[in-house]
Amino acid sequence: MDAVSANLPLQLTSFIGREREIAEIKRLLDTTRLLTLTGSGGAGKTRLAVQVASQLTEHYDYGTWFVDLAPLNDSTLVPQAIASVFDLHESTDTPLTAVLTNYLRSKNLLLVLDNCEHLIEACAQIADTLLRGCPNLSILATSREPLSIAGESTFRVPSLSLPDSPNATIELLRQFEAIRLFIERASAADHDFKMTNQNAATVAQICQRLDGMPLAIELAAVRVRSLAVDQIAARLANRFSLLTGGSRSAPTRQQTLCGAIDWSYDLLSEQERELFQRLAVFAGGWTLEAVEQVCDRSFTVVDTLRSLVDKSLVVVEQKDSDLRYRFLETVRQYAHEKLVESGAAQAVRNRHLNYFIDLAEKSEWSLLGGVDQIKSLQRWEMEHDNLRTALAWSVENNETEAGLRLAATVRWFWLARSHFSEGREWLQKFMKRNGSVSPLVRAKALEAATWIESFVGNYVDARQLGEECLALYRQVNNKIGIAWALGVLGNMARDTADYSRARALYEESLALGREIGNDLVVIWALGFLGDVIFLQGNYAEARQLYDESLAIGKKIGDRWSRVAFLESLAEIAQFFQHDYERAAALYNESLTLGRKLGETLNVSASLIGLGDIALSQDDYKQAAAFYTQSLRMNWERANKRGLAECLGGFARLALATGQGERLARLDGAAKAMRELIGAGTYHFRGAENAKTTAKARAQLGEATFKKAWEEGRKMTLEQAIEFTLSDPVSESAIPIAPHDPNALTTREVEVLRLVAHGLSDAEVAEKLVISVRTVNTHLSSIYGKLGVKSRSAATRYALDHKLV
Repeated sequence: MDAVSANLPLQLTSFIGREREIAEIKRLLDTTRLLTLTGSGGAGKTRLAVQVASQLTEHYDYGTWFVDLAPLNDSTLVPQAIASVFDLHESTDTPLTAVLTNYLRSKNLLLVLDNCEHLIEACAQIADTLLRGCPNLSILATSREPLSIAGESTFRVPSLSLPDSPNATIELLRQFEAIRLFIERASAADHDFKMTNQNAATVAQICQRLDGMPLAIELAAVRVRSLAVDQIAARLANRFSLLTGGSRSAPTRQQTLCGAIDWSYDLLSEQERELFQRLAVFAGGWTLEAVEQVCDRSFTVVDTLRSLVDKSLVVVEQKDSDLRYRFLETVRQYAHEKLVESGAAQAVRNRHLNYFIDLAEKSEWSLLGGVDQIKSLQRWEMEHDNLRTALAWSVENNETEAGLRLAATVRWFWLARSHFSEGREWLQKFMKRNGSVSPLVRAKALEAATWIESFVGNYVDARQLGEECLALYRQVNNKIGIAWALGVLGNMARDTADYSRARALYEESLALGREIGNDLVVIWALGFLGDVIFLQGNYAEARQLYDESLAIGKKIGDRWSRVAFLESLAEIAQFFQHDYERAAALYNESLTLGRKLGETLNVSASLIGLGDIALSQDDYKQAAAFYTQSLRMNWERANKRGLAECLGGFARLALATGQGERLARLDGAAKAMRELIGAGTYHFRGAENAKTTAKARAQLGEATFKKAWEEGRKMTLEQAIEFTLSDPVSESAIPIAPHDPNALTTREVEVLRLVAHGLSDAEVAEKLVISVRTVNTHLSSIYGKLGVKSRSAATRYALDHKLV
């Protein structure tokens, strides 16, 4: 045999990306003699192993040698498969394993054992024997689960890198491995295929929906021979029928997407198959506690789940201090088909629904406030897809009361995270259905709907819902429900300047809160009462009420009320004490706390306040940046009341920059928006808006002002937003507020630091031992909290705040 040799299979297609993975595998092979590449079927383990081995051929004196174990069905043939690579044969007096050991004992070479999973015991045994007897031998194995022997290191082959958003530029999209693979294979299948501005986003969506899985992307790409990319995307819901027709020369399991997963499924035990099927009921992942409750089996869930992780069918991720599990979406669809075939789908989905109702009821009040509020909000954000799945099953299975109970109980989640439209749609869907619903469940649903409609400024519907809600709560004598219904009705009275009614409602709510000893009711009733007393001109008494509310909130660790009433104190400092330094500090404190909570209503109001302060200091670009952040936040959440306040801010900016006609149009558009929802100017800005409008009238003259004002009034909502953002000051402003870095979670700061150092999403994932999808989720959150839209802007923030 030559000093340097190899029998690596010749690759007929180009190898895309994986530079980081190749470098890491080479590094690991310098530190271990047995490295196993693990990953799901279709992850590209074999191709990566061959690529690494081809680059290391000259690194080993006797080269790199490849053993394909996929065709074998008999575990006793593993030694023979390895021996045949070296043209070795068993002798009558020496077992083949000994022949192999004797031959390899003095040789420095890399042995690639490919596809070990179906012969795992035999592969583990031969690997252990050879490594013990051959001190210069290294083994690179590929398997859907580790060999689990002494001295083994493992490397999980990740998905190909994916963009954060499918709407990025073509130049940016081409930097990601999954996109490059699709383009390369599609171009090979159809020489006329090109990624263009028209189809780039769809190509990116296809790659994202296929989880960056190489086999799935290759099978999708060849479909461009007969389908346009948008047609491919539309058919991915039935991906197992679509993604067939791989290379005829490929192993059977790699010719279809279904075949790749069949290979893994067929190797599972009965217990593993049963758990695998039942896990399909979860969307977006699950906790160990959830699977133990929902899957309801006598066998040990922990061990069986761990086995599915080891076999690369389940992904496990660290979420703060907890572990969270999930399927790749392709694997989930496969598991769901198996669950339906088993006949157990209805029972498992019922348990899933009941589990999340129970979780909602246990966390109902921690979602509103208290020391566990952030943890509860974060948990429900992670469970958002499971929430949607449970609600959808309630609709499908005519479980009206169960669905209404769940949708209403998570009302504080809908509100705190500004999921107004979604919460409204689910509540309306259930409340319109026929079915027996208990008065208490209906009252809670009406309360949830009232809060949502009032938050978005739909006061006409909100009042009707609120009055019905209050009557039902009184009927069943639910005092805590009565207190909250009084509070939300008081808010609508306050915001429409019916201060005497608002005060009476708040005082009754406060009295009930004190009677039943509910701190959260007391906190909010005090603050709301402070609002109306402030509006009536008694600033000293209002401040006392805010201070009392904040003190109780601090005692019980509540944050949401603190966000709201710090903003109210800032408005006192801004509008009536003209202490802009104190106002800015209070707005920023409210902003920071609100961002930690993921709350947007008070955050957007604080941004307007900070914009007003910047405007008073003639910093027009910074004012525009604050107003723009608030506008985008309210637009994304369809909050018309918040949008009207943003238009007021831009109107004040227009006057300051000498654009009187622009102010008139903005004022007319804001007035139309307020009339549409039946609301007045939010809190304390009415007088400011009136002064601004009067100055513009004087500058322009009544006729010119009225003409422009009527033009603004006739604008549609979309036209008003487009007009607002067309301001040259707004366009040139960089919408980055002077946020406190503490607004980011510890993990988000870690991600931001690594991004600022130039690491890709895949590199960040590897560094932090999390998935690329989790990195994408963190980046989306970071961009939202910092008000930026790109990695470069986030990096600039990190540098400015000395995070790197």
